[in-house]
Amino acid sequence: MKPITKTIAATAAAVMSLSTLAACGGTSESDTRVNSAGKPVVKISVVHDVSNSPKMNEMSWTKELEAACDCDIEWTDLDTNQWQQQRPGMLTSGNIPDVAICAMDLASTLQFGNLFEDLKPHIDKQLPNVKKFFETYPDAEKVVTQDGHIYGLPSAKDSTNLNSAIRLMINKTWLDKLGLKEPTTWDELETVLKAFKTQDPNGNGKADEVPFSFSPLVTTSIGSNFIFGMMGSTGITTQLVKNTAGSNGYYVKDGKVGNFLISDEYKSLVELLSRFVDEGLLPKDTLTQDVNKYNADVQADPMTVGVQVGFNELASFGQDGMYDYVSLPPLKATSSTEPSWDYNADEFMIVNGRLSVAKEAPNKDAIWKIVNALYSEKISVEQYVGSIPDFTTDKGNHNYEKTQVNAETQPKLQAIYGYFAGWIPPEVTLTSKDDTSRKQDDYMLKDVETAYGDIYKTLADSDDYMPSYVQPDTSQSTQLANINTAVTNYALSQFSKWVVNGGVDKEWDGYVKKLQNSGLDQGVETWQKLYDEAVK
Repeated sequence: MKPITKTIAATAAAVMSLSTLAACGGTSESDTRVNSAGKPVVKISVVHDVSNSPKMNEMSWTKELEAACDCDIEWTDLDTNQWQQQRPGMLTSGNIPDVAICAMDLASTLQFGNLFEDLKPHIDKQLPNVKKFFETYPDAEKVVTQDGHIYGLPSAKDSTNLNSAIRLMINKTWLDKLGLKEPTTWDELETVLKAFKTQDPNGNGKADEVPFSFSPLVTTSIGSNFIFGMMGSTGITTQLVKNTAGSNGYYVKDGKVGNFLISDEYKSLVELLSRFVDEGLLPKDTLTQDVNKYNADVQADPMTVGVQVGFNELASFGQDGMYDYVSLPPLKATSSTEPSWDYNADEFMIVNGRLSVAKEAPNKDAIWKIVNALYSEKISVEQYVGSIPDFTTDKGNHNYEKTQVNAETQPKLQAIYGYFAGWIPPEVTLTSKDDTSRKQDDYMLKDVETAYGDIYKTLADSDDYMPSYVQPDTSQSTQLANINTAVTNYALSQFSKWVVNGGVDKEWDGYVKKLQNSGLDQGVETWQKLYDEAVK
């Protein structure tokens, strides 16, 4: 695969004059900026959850960075809730920090390229830890490569963040009580759900079981509706949550792009869910109830739910109910279908826009030492889960133990979590000192590997998904956004109507024509062009 390239002439022309002037007047200083002792001074701004974390200069691991660069670092903490409004003004003024962490996304560095240092020439000699990162995860480099340049570095979380966020979970306790096997097809699923409805598997003598369940419909986004992950049963690989194309219904099959919203396979899923409603297996109000109430009700009494499409057992059923559930491997829509599953590859793990360097920043030698240290194993782990030894214990041989029970809710924890600029190598293991947390983590990791491990391995070597580095340029993004707006509300309103009231067969042709007239075919063509240019 070759790195993605973008046509940026139009965008660059619109901002060239402004960016050039800003670069000359905003960050330009002498080649050095020193303190009273003659040490270099580097200014670093970090976007993170300032309300739930210490300030950057209070985190002990930041002192390791100063030791690595033999310099002073002036930290600026930027609030995640305010940064989106602050960033445009900073970019247009040209007053950007020497180093920005989690502040400049790919779009910013694309539009204001003249403000940022091209990091690519420095990777081989000055940034060996980044070089190792890119050699381990080649797609990480492709994600951030723009016309041969790299203006911002990505990060990589631990490998437990690979693949999908969607699971089809079944109450194993109920299966065992009724003497049933795990279903492997839609027909078998329907049979199991009928048993859940009629045979009182929770044993309370009440007809209160909810055989099938999923979160209420989010009408503004295709990708937010996990129920569409069941398209995998038809052989279509969805990429709902993180992928730019997949979150709007686009998919790839044997290198050909389509949109499942107008596919016969999607129609068959709608028919299945509508039949579930008719048979009392899926509550009619599932799609319209309040999502917060829905989640609270399920966690309060998980033993009323038979099968759910959701995130994972802990998130869906809470720590008391999670162990009654297991994830089902991808079901077959028919006995002859070769199923797939929702697949986000490395998009939960690798995130772009995590570190950029100002082109006019002084003390570049010190900056390269800082960046290289940030991408070392030890400081990456400390950024991600907490300073060593106060909040994390280095157990040796790439094993680290988190000493906090609820790390992300403890304000004193010295970490910036997913906002970090670094990478967690695949050989690193992160465990929790707390027995309850460790048991939960182990259960969910084993569960997802058992259910989806084989299909993930198959997909990784296939032409059945859209790589994360395939991205539209500015004009294409505008075109696609307009199409998405025109398509989403109508498609989801029809989905809800058909599931609850039926009628998909009668109205299908008119529905398809309307979406095609709304530009969906042009969207498919655009994504096909992008895929062919980047992948083939």
